[in-house]
Amino acid sequence: MSTDNDNKENELNVIDLAKNYDWSATCLGPMDSWEPSFRTVVADTEFGR
Repeated sequence: MSTDNDNKENELNVIDLAKNYDWSATCLGPMDSWEPSFRTVVADTEFGR
């Protein structure tokens, strides 16, 4: 059974993976080239905590 601490640790791992992912190798391109609204939805809400 997972605890709140386990869930927070898993969430941080996902955030780190997303922030460190090489988005430039995808059709989305580098994160800094994304439209601000898209970056807000993807990075600031989920990964930018």
